[in-house]
Amino acid sequence: MTPVRRHQPDAPAPARKGSAGSVWHYVVGDVHGCFDSLRRLEDRIAAHAARNRVRPLVVLVGDLIDRGPASRSVVSWVRAGVAAGTHAAVLGNHDILMLECLQAFGRWPETLAWPDHLYRLTDHHARGERSARWLSPRDHADYRRMLWLSQGGYQTLVSYGCRPDRPASWDIDADDLGFLVRLPTVWCSSRVVVSHALARAVDLQAAASGDLPRRREACHRLVWSRELPEAAPDPDRIHVSGHSPMQRVRRRPELGLVQVDTGCVYGRRLSAWCCESDQVLSVALEDPVDA
Repeated sequence: MTPVRRHQPDAPAPARKGSAGSVWHYVVGDVHGCFDSLRRLEDRIAAHAARNRVRPLVVLVGDLIDRGPASRSVVSWVRAGVAAGTHAAVLGNHDILMLECLQAFGRWPETLAWPDHLYRLTDHHARGERSARWLSPRDHADYRRMLWLSQGGYQTLVSYGCRPDRPASWDIDADDLGFLVRLPTVWCSSRVVVSHALARAVDLQAAASGDLPRRREACHRLVWSRELPEAAPDPDRIHVSGHSPMQRVRRRPELGLVQVDTGCVYGRRLSAWCCESDQVLSVALEDPVDA
């Protein structure tokens, strides 16, 4: 496999073996409620890290939920891992769409604040894009709700014991909601910068700025965009994303990026890319899905 190489500056050479106690980062593609597949992949990650005498940090690119049968188990597992320091994660578009719909239609905890940098469901109508141009605010909200349900939201609700056809029953575990709503849209280490969707340099810069309108729009693009950037999104680190299913992990050295979603929930594989060794680990789908 050809390692990812950058032009200015060059990427660090892939590590061969780690020193005792060092951490290697394993960036995992879209899980989409496939808990058994995630656990199997993490077993492979643990074995790979042990062979290389390092500690693994599992970094998930978002879309923890929807389509697969066990979204609740995935969120609970990753939440515990983040608390323990073994995992990190960013928000995906499915995660945000669920939060938008629950905040508008479900039982949203009064003590849980909506983050300033994320659009609410009603904000999409005010932005006037696509269907918002010809639907009333109420009809547009209903459209977004049905979009979520039809894109796997009903499996997520069932995993939490809710009735998809009865928003009054949408009472999701408050700790899980709090965990998801506090996830960042961008996660960085010294070697990689991770977002759910493809990024441009301007998006990464705006997402960290104090200009709230620019930050909101950048965060929106960082979970939804499928547009390849014209140049490397980060001059110093490799950008890793999911969101767009690929047949295999796709390295794009000319753009300094790696795409790790290999369509597990569609019957393919769940994959992880180790940025220190430039190796791919993957497992076949193990969960019963109705995607």
